[in-house]
Amino acid sequence: MESTEKKSYIYIFISGILWGLSGIFVKYLTGQGASSLLISCWRLIPAFFFLASVTVARYGFKSLKIDGRTMMFCALTGLVTQALFNICYNTAIATIGMSVSAVLLYVAPVVTAVSAAIVFSEKITGRKAIALLINILGCVLTVTGGSLNAGNLVLSGVLFGIGAGVCYGMVAILGRVTTAKVNPFVAITWTFFFGSIFILLFVRPWNEAVIPTSAGFIIVGLLFALIPTTFAYLFYFSGVSVIKETSKVPVIASIEPVVATLIGVLIYHEPIGVVNVLGILLVIGSIVLMNQKQLD
Repeated sequence: MESTEKKSYIYIFISGILWGLSGIFVKYLTGQGASSLLISCWRLIPAFFFLASVTVARYGFKSLKIDGRTMMFCALTGLVTQALFNICYNTAIATIGMSVSAVLLYVAPVVTAVSAAIVFSEKITGRKAIALLINILGCVLTVTGGSLNAGNLVLSGVLFGIGAGVCYGMVAILGRVTTAKVNPFVAITWTFFFGSIFILLFVRPWNEAVIPTSAGFIIVGLLFALIPTTFAYLFYFSGVSVIKETSKVPVIASIEPVVATLIGVLIYHEPIGVVNVLGILLVIGSIVLMNQKQLD
């Protein structure tokens, strides 16, 4: 494996770790009275300004000029992977609960693998298929601990959950296409610009019943937009811009639920059982298996 590609996998792994930190910020912001959709706005909009500042500082204003085709893909990526994902996932959680929504979210690796086979002609090998199945099982066990509260399933909630999984699975595909001919910093800046516009049109946060304005809320909100969002996506897009096997991406990034679970245990003293530990080991094992030399 070339050193550049190895570095790209490391970048994606780091992005997964950073995404896993999101719960710390969400827990605080929720505790301050913010709705999940308002939190989505806090994540996207300040992140756009952070990204734009970094991009302009490093490459200048001229770097933001891109061709129409790339602009179209940036708009599509912002719509699908940011606005629609947040709306679908938050709606699913509100309708069918966190655990079921989290499980449905892990249709993403399959979506990515199938899409990569269609768009980039990537071969779905036996080893890759096994790694995907192990990864999905590991994520489910890590998140749920083997206990899935599915007693009050609502069809619309299930569909929103699947929709979130599809949107999440398309991040790697659209990210690779978007960064094909443009700097990843520029691509992600435009992606978040369009994501912010779409989320504002859909959510209209100014109509929220409660909009916290305390200094603590603003500081934590900005850190949320900076650490598990701006930094995470910069690493992610930098990785997918050079990676050769897109179907590996969601498996490598699946370190996210492992980090989130460990944070829950270490910081919030949430209980962890044997099944959770088994899930963590399966996730790590699937990442290792996915990155073994091809034997098929």
